[in-house]
Amino acid sequence: MCRLGLEEHKAFFLGVVTLTTFLILALPLVQVNEVSVDGVEYLFPEGGEIVVELKYLHSVELAKIVETYVVTGCEVRLAEFRWPGYGAGLASTPEDALGQIVWSDGGFAARNISITPGNALRLDMKHRVNATLTVNGVVVSSKIGVEIRPCVRVPIAKILRHLLTHKSLSSSS
Repeated sequence: MCRLGLEEHKAFFLGVVTLTTFLILALPLVQVNEVSVDGVEYLFPEGGEIVVELKYLHSVELAKIVETYVVTGCEVRLAEFRWPGYGAGLASTPEDALGQIVWSDGGFAARNISITPGNALRLDMKHRVNATLTVNGVVVSSKIGVEIRPCVRVPIAKILRHLLTHKSLSSSS
């Protein structure tokens, strides 16, 4: 029977600790909702609600547009799309907004349009004039684009790195 010396025991123990640490940090164990702004990722617990609001001037009509997206569970929905009136590049018939257009507060609004659950939503910022983006009420600067990815599985290491390096955009209640 072969007996291990003290050095072999230390090496074996270190190997077990290293492998365990690697498995804990590398395996995709946690499901979260992710909002990426110009490549900077913000992670949110899956159970919370995320509100992403985009205000800008339409590039042709220079009309004020407000888009409000809500992430709940694994669903992204357009809670409200508000614009002052019809014009070039804006919704011009009820069918353009899935028949959900209403007149409200001196302008038009389309509300509660579900986006296919589990899919990412990408918002291009390049052609939006004077855009302001908020995530859960916190203003976030974006020049390129926003991507909302519900219910993604990420490694614990990514969550730890996020907690150490990013400003918090707390989940709304």
